[in-house]
Amino acid sequence: GFFASRLDDDQYLARWASSGIRLRRWLINGLLLYLHEQVRSERRHRRLGVLPESLAAAVDRGFEQVYARSLVQQAMDIARARCEAEGQSLHWACFLARHGDAGELAALRQAHGLSSGQSSHMVRVATARFRKALVELVLLDGATPGEADLEIQKLLRSLGS
Repeated sequence: GFFASRLDDDQYLARWASSGIRLRRWLINGLLLYLHEQVRSERRHRRLGVLPESLAAAVDRGFEQVYARSLVQQAMDIARARCEAEGQSLHWACFLARHGDAGELAALRQAHGLSSGQSSHMVRVATARFRKALVELVLLDGATPGEADLEIQKLLRSLGS
């Protein structure tokens, strides 16, 4: 399909590198072009209509959601690894419990003899590690430091869709 057709072209990634466009946007644009090519090909054979704008928007939204989930998972993996490397596995467990099941956080507090303040501090430490990892990934994707917060907001909005 799409990736095979594009990566078969030896210059595809070189054109992206010289374009100045973020890889995510380059791939979305390429996928939309590929879909238009497929519709044209089918139309020649079956007389189908053009690719509707709603389909193009759905492809864009779908790609953004998958990208956002992937980025969040990568940031979680990085933050967890950093917490573990610093002997703060319990911080990460509190972070996960805080954003999951409240009963689980209470159970962690009880099992480890933590006060509410101690577990809150642990959650803040792990949250800072997660946020730092997310910012690093957004910057790696091509955002500038000034755009990082806006990019993260967009990611979170795409997950809410």
